[in-house]
Amino acid sequence: MSSFSPRYNPSGNPNPGNFNRHPFLLLYIVLNGISTGNLIRVGRDIINNPGDDDMILTGMLWLLCTIYTADRAIRVYRDIYKNNNDKMR
Repeated sequence: MSSFSPRYNPSGNPNPGNFNRHPFLLLYIVLNGISTGNLIRVGRDIINNPGDDDMILTGMLWLLCTIYTADRAIRVYRDIYKNNNDKMR
């Protein structure tokens, strides 16, 4: 009888199934950087031209995008490296 277990990983390396989530983590980090840069640019435009109400709405939308992508990146990161933290305890 075989004692093969797909969840048993004696090498201590992360589960190979988690490798599929690394591109999503990279995508969310890149999107977070883009939205943060645009939020800074819009903030600078608001300071230079304080009478433009459309820029405030644009800034709020970029802020929402920045918060969402940061939250998703943190969730994906925790999901990928969750098994490593459990093994260290």
